[in-house]
Amino acid sequence: MIKNKVKIFKDSVHGYIEIPSTIVTNIIDTEQFQRLRKIEQTSMRPLYPAARHDRFIHSLGVYYLGTQAFKGFKDNSIQVIDSLKERDPSFSEHFLPDNNWWKKQQLLFEIACLMHDCAHAPFSHTLEEYYNLKKNEKGIPILSILLCEKCVSLGDTSFEKDFYSKGSLNGAGVPHEKLSSYIILQEYRNAINAVFKDLLEDIELDDTDYAFICRMIIGCKYQENSIELSIKNCIISLLNSSTIDVDGLDYIVRDSQMSGVSSFDIDYQRILNSFTILPIINYAQKKIENIDGIWLEGSRFDINTFSGSVHGAFCCIETNDAQMTKFIPEDSKRTTDSCNYDDFKSQVQIDGLNKGVIILNSSSKISITKKFKGTVSGSKLVGPNDIINNQNITFVLGYEKRCLSVIQNTIDARNNEYLWIYTHPKVQYNSSYLQCGLLVEAAVFLCDQHRNKNEKVYYEDYITQIMGYRELFDRSDEALCKRLKKKNIFFYRSNDDDLNALFKNIYLQISELKDNSKYDEYIKLYEEYTSRKQRKVLWKSFMEKETIPDICKEKGSDFRGIEYWLDEARDAIKNKSKSYVHAQADIQGLFEKHGIKNVLIVCAKAKTKRIDFSEFLVKFGDRCVRLCDVFDKSMFTESINKEIEYVYYDGDDIDSTMLSEIDKELANLYDL
Repeated sequence: MIKNKVKIFKDSVHGYIEIPSTIVTNIIDTEQFQRLRKIEQTSMRPLYPAARHDRFIHSLGVYYLGTQAFKGFKDNSIQVIDSLKERDPSFSEHFLPDNNWWKKQQLLFEIACLMHDCAHAPFSHTLEEYYNLKKNEKGIPILSILLCEKCVSLGDTSFEKDFYSKGSLNGAGVPHEKLSSYIILQEYRNAINAVFKDLLEDIELDDTDYAFICRMIIGCKYQENSIELSIKNCIISLLNSSTIDVDGLDYIVRDSQMSGVSSFDIDYQRILNSFTILPIINYAQKKIENIDGIWLEGSRFDINTFSGSVHGAFCCIETNDAQMTKFIPEDSKRTTDSCNYDDFKSQVQIDGLNKGVIILNSSSKISITKKFKGTVSGSKLVGPNDIINNQNITFVLGYEKRCLSVIQNTIDARNNEYLWIYTHPKVQYNSSYLQCGLLVEAAVFLCDQHRNKNEKVYYEDYITQIMGYRELFDRSDEALCKRLKKKNIFFYRSNDDDLNALFKNIYLQISELKDNSKYDEYIKLYEEYTSRKQRKVLWKSFMEKETIPDICKEKGSDFRGIEYWLDEARDAIKNKSKSYVHAQADIQGLFEKHGIKNVLIVCAKAKTKRIDFSEFLVKFGDRCVRLCDVFDKSMFTESINKEIEYVYYDGDDIDSTMLSEIDKELANLYDL
């Protein structure tokens, strides 16, 4: 597949990375890709100064892991397909990937891995939401609209439906992934075509292949069911999934090694060799009696008679008699008499259910004790005793059993970063307050200095200019752009250095003003940003905050005052589309009585991933099982999705007695 001429990059994490010279020439050596050398990989440097690595080397690392993962995925998948041919020779009559198909998908996948971050926002993830700042009247980001239109115009007719399939107005993917995809379609189609001609000269690209690159980057799967598209969905998950993918594997290993946080040792090569496809049978209103096995999300059973058990299911049961919908939690053991379940047991037992419907909301194992009579619509993993002749077969992503020993450690390593590093108060103060605040105040300054008298121009318009991509995907502010250029103010694909230089330049301009009191906030932000003279924080983690109510109760208050104040602050932050807010004057006055000044609230989110042990599918020879069939649920940590408000201030440390007094005074102020 790869010609002999390659360029070798030395990576401190993965060793030597070989990349074909044509990819280096046509993609890596371009201005857009080289920009990534000046985009910090993480926001953790305020906490770990040694974590100085960038999106450039991360992109090369993801490319390297992608080549390894795809090789293992292809080899394992071919074995699965061959075994199906042996069980049913007629299976060969369906579309099956040939060698050229695999070569084409591999190169497309490797390009997606390499370019997935090519338009990443400055300062890691701190500012990327500003890519979504401009929206249409329905609240849909302009970037999402333009990407969707571009992919549909390439012949991917189902893209719009698939893109918005989860109901979000933003569409699939995070902002930098969507902008990276759009950049590829705008600027790199000729480059990608040249790469294919050099490396796979007998294989031609069509327009939908470029849309497939975008799908891999943003994680947008096909809803249409076919053998080819189901395997493509598995490939999409190799790069962008909700649990384990090559992007996540690189940053977990790289961030840990480069920062010095070496608390986890991940044998990622074992995972890379374990990706595979698992065959499923798709039924559409078919009468079958044997429904024992693992059924996937959305499967529907229209029942005449059923008695059996559903293991590990989030089920929706509708009965004609009761005319109600009943939700049964995972592993809860109850009959259908009740619809409120709080406990989690081993299974759902269903006896004598007549004239009803079962809809599965996650992968479930259904065991039969008596016959099932009715019709089925859904997808079931192929078991060793299933007859596949003339059945509608497609595939889902699974894992070879060899990866089981390292799966949980990989998730724990990722969660450790997000839970204890990216939500750390020092990291949040620097990124969510100082950097975001400086960007906003810089836009305010430019707006004040350069708009025409009585002109309705808002600082948000300047933010999109500062980010440096506005004129690429939205030229509605052409007049504003021209005016800035007349004053020799240019913004083009901004990186970390560009923004830091802008912040310094504006600070010097403000210093020259005769009356700069209007920009006191900017001066304060910049001096804190450059000197690292930061405020103290009331609690240092979301877990520490959980103990505050108990501390208040011990001192005679009940935390109602602080809680109400934080709720108000959270609402104000959301309304202003910021991540921080200063305490109001009356609150500041209350705190100042205790010697506490400049109270600031920064809102962060502690969010972790978890393995869905019912949907994580593992291949054992000719059998497939869910992870929960192999391991006890107690082995896997629960996911965390919490908002936390950090309270920063100037002054002496606050002890528990003072905290309790503040809580009482806040309760009185709000008349609670």
